[in-house]
Amino acid sequence: LQRGLVSFWPMDGNARDGGGRGLDGSPVFMFAGANRLGGVGKASVFLGVQSSDSFVDYGSPTDLKLQGDLSIGAWLRAASSGNDPSPRVLSYSGSGGWELLGVKSAGKINYQFLFGGSGVTTSVGYTMDEWHHVCVVKSGTVAKVYVDGVLAVSGSVGGSSSYTGSLNMGRKADAADGDWGGSIDDVAVYS
Repeated sequence: LQRGLVSFWPMDGNARDGGGRGLDGSPVFMFAGANRLGGVGKASVFLGVQSSDSFVDYGSPTDLKLQGDLSIGAWLRAASSGNDPSPRVLSYSGSGGWELLGVKSAGKINYQFLFGGSGVTTSVGYTMDEWHHVCVVKSGTVAKVYVDGVLAVSGSVGGSSSYTGSLNMGRKADAADGDWGGSIDDVAVYS
């Protein structure tokens, strides 16, 4: 699983890169929580409230200014208590770069991947307050989003991205919104 690995964040209550490239983040108001297997301190919890500023800032790592094919995988547990309708899991340079986010509606959450200003969104609402594995695979201008190992959506995305800002986990990059409420665990980015 090391081939093509750009970064791996176990999210064991901290924002350290376990992939060996030193892409460590600076957590702000993030807490250690239980992962999907019940391991205490093995996932990170974000509050999902804009006034709390609960996120991780990774700066502007060149290694993650991706233009070609990529894959992103993460275990996610969206909390129904979060108040943002479009919470971000990962966001690099906001809408001009790439983002993995949720879209809340009618007590459910869909997952969306944006690249270069356009994206794809799952159409089946997933249960909040439960763990789901979300994986994005982008090849050329086609992106596929898998949820719990099942293809949920496939479609076209932008061909290139612009990177003028930072990479954030748990909120929209370069903005004080898009706050993720819930837990994030075992995040991997491949290129």
